[in-house]
Amino acid sequence: LAGRPQPGANYAFTDVNGSDAVIWAAETRVVTGDGRGKFLPLTVVTREQAAVMIYNYVRSLGKEMPQATGITAQLLDGAAISSWARPAVDFCLSAGIIPAAGTREDLYLPGSSITRSEAALYLTNLKNYLA
Repeated sequence: LAGRPQPGANYAFTDVNGSDAVIWAAETRVVTGDGRGKFLPLTVVTREQAAVMIYNYVRSLGKEMPQATGITAQLLDGAAISSWARPAVDFCLSAGIIPAAGTREDLYLPGSSITRSEAALYLTNLKNYLA
């Protein structure tokens, strides 16, 4: 969605070399790493981490962010969503970017890893949201 932006730095994380995309994402605060200078590129992404990256990307565009809707509090596993991810999960659910889970759509499953097809769906939903 961002095209091929050029970062201003040469590196951002100690465990990733030569990735303009990762450096750009760090510069724009779409990603922040593990807090110890690492990106952890081989680690799977969870649903709550995906929500935070999407939320941060929308914020990096300077878009007006909707007020928190409190959707997370209505989910059966809402208490399991990390406090640092709640605003992002709330945004992604209310914007229809990341759908709720479960047969009754009453779960978020914050610690579940996302698949490649789920990531593609979330990015398609994000593109539609931004349009």
